[in-house]
Amino acid sequence: MGNIEYLETVCAIISEILCSMLIINGLQGKRKDVRMVWSILFILAETVYIMFIPSEEVYVCYFFTLLYVKIGYRVPWKESVITLILSLVIGGLVELISLFPFLFIFNNRLSDNSCKLLAALESVALCYIILKRIPIWYLKKWCNKQEILYIAVLFFSLILIITKIIDYNMTLELELADYLYIMIGLSLLWLLSTRLMRYYYEKKIRSRYFKAFENVIEQIRNRQHKFQNHLDAVYSLHNIYSDYKILVEEQKRYLQRLTDYEMPAQVMALKNPILIAHVYEKMIEAQESGLRMRIKLKCSLEKCEVDEIYMIEILGTLFDNAIQDMKQNGKTEFLVFEVEKGDGIVIRIANPHVELKNQEMKRMFQRGYSTKGCDRGIGLHHLKSLIQKYKIELLLENKMIDEQNYICFSLMIGRSTPLV
Repeated sequence: MGNIEYLETVCAIISEILCSMLIINGLQGKRKDVRMVWSILFILAETVYIMFIPSEEVYVCYFFTLLYVKIGYRVPWKESVITLILSLVIGGLVELISLFPFLFIFNNRLSDNSCKLLAALESVALCYIILKRIPIWYLKKWCNKQEILYIAVLFFSLILIITKIIDYNMTLELELADYLYIMIGLSLLWLLSTRLMRYYYEKKIRSRYFKAFENVIEQIRNRQHKFQNHLDAVYSLHNIYSDYKILVEEQKRYLQRLTDYEMPAQVMALKNPILIAHVYEKMIEAQESGLRMRIKLKCSLEKCEVDEIYMIEILGTLFDNAIQDMKQNGKTEFLVFEVEKGDGIVIRIANPHVELKNQEMKRMFQRGYSTKGCDRGIGLHHLKSLIQKYKIELLLENKMIDEQNYICFSLMIGRSTPLV
């Protein structure tokens, strides 16, 4: 390679790197420019690598670009990956547009290196115009959604695998690096497919409970109106019953019925729409089963450290087992639900039950354990794995309430001092 050709190649490489840097800068929006030292190091590293390393190993340049975005602009890894992918797509389109006229119009008049250099310089000019005129950072903002990132990486993983398969069909051989790329691609496909399915599951759950929350608000409004009507009826009972003892008994019976109208309003203290809707559904399920509840909510779950999707699973498991246990044992009162602030957030769910020994309590969390007498094994093993994941402390105990034994599950979230 002559000196002029060598110089043209170096200038073309530097121009392509400048294109990437301009696009990356445009994707950052109003964020301040990267420090000059990082830009110089990035240009030198990419230029030296491309000039002296075989073209098959060009994938390493993507890693250099990723580090440049991460370190230079000090953004999270997720945002760095999105920026890298978008810069590759936009940069590739710009280079394709720039290269087209030189390949098909000036191909016979200029050397390949000269065409590539002129196309690279044109790309720099186009990227500069894009940087100044087009707010491409909106594209990154849209892609910042979690599912878009997963889909993009899945797409690139598929392209990677398909490319290597085509290469194998053409050459009938694969290098060690090719096997590595395929393994990485398959791993990404499996991992991100799982994450994507989980994301859409969580999205579906949130959508369902937000609609249920709207229903809760509507029912509370209706119940407040009925509550006022029942209060008026209580005030009017003295016009019906002249005997004082009978009047007191009727008022007592009537007032006990009013607790049903109080409970939905109580659950609003949780201040988390999804959890409010879920707990309200369990309250309705308990009422339809003929069970009475005792609720004390002295703390919200608005800033709970546990993801609300997993909190639904945790509370749902405890409520389902308590309701089923009370129905099987013929108990109708009370299903206790309490939330309070202590050393962290404390959540209690309890129901009447014969006293359990410590050995029986330990066995309840074993996989597959279930007793026909109380059927408390349903979901408790899964519950144990969830509380271990979020470092929640669980206390299971016998507790005397109103001179009756209750089995009580207490969840301690964000507790600073561990239980002894």
